[in-house]
Amino acid sequence: MTRYFGPNIRFLRRTKNLSQEKLASELDITRNRVVSYEKGATEPRLEVLVRLSLYFGVTVDDLLSKDLSATEELAAANRKFARLSSRNSESKENDAEMDLSFDNVEALQEFIRKSQEVEMMFAGFRAFNQLREGQKPSNGEETSIINRENLLNLLEYLLEANSTFIDSISNKK
Repeated sequence: MTRYFGPNIRFLRRTKNLSQEKLASELDITRNRVVSYEKGATEPRLEVLVRLSLYFGVTVDDLLSKDLSATEELAAANRKFARLSSRNSESKENDAEMDLSFDNVEALQEFIRKSQEVEMMFAGFRAFNQLREGQKPSNGEETSIINRENLLNLLEYLLEANSTFIDSISNKK
């Protein structure tokens, strides 16, 4: 997965003063799974990855690609966690107010998965484009390069909008 995932899970769990058993219980997985994730021995299913990000109040992207123990974003993650915890407490008191069906969770998971796939394709295309930048363009190719760069900028904007949308949905739960 990434080199950050296991250490981030361990760091977030310890920050919240949770044992591996308590985290496993909260996520409805085994303690051995938590150990395996923290050691990097196994990767979680998408469903578990989403539950982990929601539980700790961080984005899936942050969980996978950032060293949360060394970032300023930890404070923001802690604030999100506090908001999610209070919302979770309120929702347990009023289950009728929170009607999140399994289909909605599946749809969100599919949207997140597809967004991550597009982000990976975009990163590959961007890297390929950067490799080509070192080459001298032939006649007529300069317009193509400008159009390609505009397309990349548009895709980057759309991916950021996707990420913002996912964050806003995740924060409403």
